[in-house]
Amino acid sequence: MFLFRCCVHQTADKKQDDPAEVVEIAATSVSRKMDRPKEGSVTTPGGSRRFGSFAGRFALASSNPTQHREMLDNYDLLSPEQLRAVGVMNQLALELDINSAVDNIRDVVLELLHCERVTLFLVDNQQKELRARVANPEEHWEMIRVPFGVGIAGRVAESGTSMNIPDAYACGLFNPAIDRKTGFRTRNILCCPISDMSGNHVAVIQALNKKHTGVARGTVFSSLDESNLELFGVHLGNMLTKSRFHTAALAEKQRLAKLYEAFRRVNAAASSLEQLVTIILKAVRNLVNSEHNLLLFVDNSRDQLWTKWTLGTVLDNKMGEGLVGQAATQGEGMCCQAVSGKDIMPAFATVLGVQHARSVLIQPIRSAASAQL
Repeated sequence: MFLFRCCVHQTADKKQDDPAEVVEIAATSVSRKMDRPKEGSVTTPGGSRRFGSFAGRFALASSNPTQHREMLDNYDLLSPEQLRAVGVMNQLALELDINSAVDNIRDVVLELLHCERVTLFLVDNQQKELRARVANPEEHWEMIRVPFGVGIAGRVAESGTSMNIPDAYACGLFNPAIDRKTGFRTRNILCCPISDMSGNHVAVIQALNKKHTGVARGTVFSSLDESNLELFGVHLGNMLTKSRFHTAALAEKQRLAKLYEAFRRVNAAASSLEQLVTIILKAVRNLVNSEHNLLLFVDNSRDQLWTKWTLGTVLDNKMGEGLVGQAATQGEGMCCQAVSGKDIMPAFATVLGVQHARSVLIQPIRSAASAQL
């Protein structure tokens, strides 16, 4: 007999070499050096002093301990904002939760660039898209996805080069519909790729609306802002990579624990078919974090799938009808995003009341005795 499982998600969502160890910096005595410019340094209109090759040496120092002393000797070249960012990043070196790391990095960039908003997109190379967790007008977090090559952030992810846009509405890649939806007015944008020490792109940072600093009015993002992100970009990338490794390892540990519990429950199930189905559905719901689960049986004599719902209601679906019927006919699993309930199977919309699903996982189950479905 053929068993058929269908799991639907309506709400919740879900590589690289080892990241280089972030250099720990004691910044307690650094501020005393800020009042005496070093000979040969350059003072910018914003008041910060820059050293031409310092960004490169700072990035390399995290993987080359012999350069630590030289880096510390040149700390008087950093602006107060850069020093503040260094201090916060040292604290982030111990941050393992990916969501906390993203939030903290966003705060660092807000202060470093003096801008109104910052969005940090994580790179998903497998799906060729960017993902960001943003707050909607109701202050609820939601996940947005941007395909590579689409919009400003997608273009930066695809090309691997930064974009400094002084007038957002004059850029053809900018989507003004987002401003209309949120009520926010975007003036200028600085969007930069973030890589780890191995050169792998792990994120894209998008900063909006440079604030008035008192030095110049009508300020846009400058080359100094680009250099600041370049200076700290590798360290941000390494921290993100480390956090993602930790989050992935934790998720795998939880997955294995749930899988073990699912096997334990099924093996300990009673001989009653109804009790067995109930236990299987609970185990699957816990394993894949789905909202709706159905276990359908194949009736070859009637060429249909069927299962019992609450109060004895029988749900049936013709073979080949909807995604469920197609998977049964082809004998292969499916994983689809953003589909309507009736496209999954008509009963989802008419009986279960599921009009739209963010994701659906459909998996045929073969008999262990033969290759027959």
